[in-house]
Amino acid sequence: MAPRIILGDAGAGQIFRISRPGKNVLNASQDDLMFDGYNPMLQMVHRGVVRIPVAKGSYVEVNTIDQGYWPLIHLAGGWAYTVGIHYLSNSTFRIGYFDDSFVSGSPVAVSYIVTNQRFG
Repeated sequence: MAPRIILGDAGAGQIFRISRPGKNVLNASQDDLMFDGYNPMLQMVHRGVVRIPVAKGSYVEVNTIDQGYWPLIHLAGGWAYTVGIHYLSNSTFRIGYFDDSFVSGSPVAVSYIVTNQRFG
């Protein structure tokens, strides 16, 4: 099994990297890394707030900058139900309710931050 995590001194400074399953972190390309703490720090690319009607299958579609990959997205809010993300492309995603545990309620505000890090 290939080593997948490296944490320590990389000569020019500290390094923390995690490779994808089956990829050796010691010689992995950028595409083979799930996380690369040696690259520029986590940065915000786009942010916003959406209001999602609380109903089974409700969602809001969001367009953002195409970075050539699915970006890591952080969600925040005071919702009582499961809110998730569904990627449609590198620049479009949905924030919504993707479970069947409720029927309806008042619209909920969800804040999102799109980062420069790759999802997955």
